[in-house]
Amino acid sequence: MFNKLKKISFVLGSQSPRRQQLFTDLGLDFVVRTADIEEILSTDDLATNTEHLARQKALAIDVLAHECLITADTLVGLDGLMLGKPGNLDEAQKMIRQLSNKWHEVVTGVCISYQGKQITFHEKTEVLIKEIAAEDLEYYISHYNPVDKAGSYGIQDWFGLTHVEAIKGCYYNVMGFPMPRFYKELKNIVI
Repeated sequence: MFNKLKKISFVLGSQSPRRQQLFTDLGLDFVVRTADIEEILSTDDLATNTEHLARQKALAIDVLAHECLITADTLVGLDGLMLGKPGNLDEAQKMIRQLSNKWHEVVTGVCISYQGKQITFHEKTEVLIKEIAAEDLEYYISHYNPVDKAGSYGIQDWFGLTHVEAIKGCYYNVMGFPMPRFYKELKNIVI
């Protein structure tokens, strides 16, 4: 199966360095091609919104007939609120304070488009963040880049190493891309 995947030209519709690293780690050859869309949430449901946004991104990116386009969107849900990427460092601090000492959901919607076929799915992971002290929050905000991450934190960086107490579900989903589920769905669409 993987030999067949190696022959496909993949287009990753994401500027996320984490998604790009995951694709590199999987061993897929890909190019990055993105388009700006207005990210309008359509409902109060995280899964519906992430899948909708992944599809909207797919519609906005031009691909050739032989290319396989992958787009995704991640949102964080906490107590009925939907958290995307913060607009600035103040919003990032506020988001992290809200997550402190609580469980929240991370949902990533993925859209795979290949040779006239399209499949969209989502993955949900629950994450428990330990209580974060003010000095730790200041350190994280000043030494890392929380504004490019849904929920303002990265499970793979210092914050994840020190403050993610438990997860239920896919670790890679919290990074921004549910790689095991993607691999399964990708095999279904390209075979």
